[in-house]
Amino acid sequence: MREFSYDEVKAATKDFSLDHLIGKGSHGCVYKAILDGGKVVVAVKKPSVVAPAHIDNEIDILSSYNSRYIVNLVAVVTNQGGSQLLLLDYMPNGSLEKFLPSRPDQSELAWRASVAIQVGRALVGLHRANPPIIHRDVKSANILFDERWRARLADFSLAVRAGGPCRPAAGTMGYIDPGYIGPSELKPGVDVFSFGVVVMELVSGRRAMEMGEVGEGVMGRMASVALRCVEKDDGRRPGMEEVVEELERAIERVWWPLEVVRRWVRRGLRRRGGRRVKVVRGATRVVCRKHLIEDGDENGN
Repeated sequence: MREFSYDEVKAATKDFSLDHLIGKGSHGCVYKAILDGGKVVVAVKKPSVVAPAHIDNEIDILSSYNSRYIVNLVAVVTNQGGSQLLLLDYMPNGSLEKFLPSRPDQSELAWRASVAIQVGRALVGLHRANPPIIHRDVKSANILFDERWRARLADFSLAVRAGGPCRPAAGTMGYIDPGYIGPSELKPGVDVFSFGVVVMELVSGRRAMEMGEVGEGVMGRMASVALRCVEKDDGRRPGMEEVVEELERAIERVWWPLEVVRRWVRRGLRRRGGRRVKVVRGATRVVCRKHLIEDGDENGN
């Protein structure tokens, strides 16, 4: 992790002024800070006075786990009084929640599907950790977009390691598994249920408490996956790896033409009427399945 002083962060946020405030929740406020002479842009999470335990928990989880699909910890800063600030990856494009109040049209299908797959991959990584990490608060407000519009899972203040100390049930109304009422019910299926609710939000364009009917085609197939995730019986829910595989299969008909176009773009030339016409990159955004989901090449660049 990087090292910054409390005074540096305080100055960069103008003493945590409202001008730098970018978010506020039950566990504290989040500010934007530009550090190291403009080279580093971070989100500074300043805990409320009633949430030190949640911050300690978030530090514990994020200091031992890093992924391209989550909002990672950059540094931890402590002042003289012992209170801590979390410096996190800065996500300039806000949360999924603000994009939901609209019925998805055909042009949005691929984007919404890619968001579901990216968040699904975040949960696959967490559940594969040793011991598995259970997020416990998967919701649209905790899915943020970076500068390249890649979806990342945020806010690990409620996250726990499977087999760790017993914690009371926690989560957000509308997303929390109704069968999760105590520590003994804590399983990866808790996250699977919440993820299913998020997918239903993506396909319906409505928030968790306002669900309506969804259409057919890609959205219908995604909805079918979501319904399996929210099965009342935890034992009948699929694991996150299976969920991601099903989502990818559900949108194969969308991706296939893009894969074909990508091969033409790689050749750099298109034949039309016996003449060679050079493809100008950037004139039209042509992407393949991998690029649309991750906005990068096969190596993630």
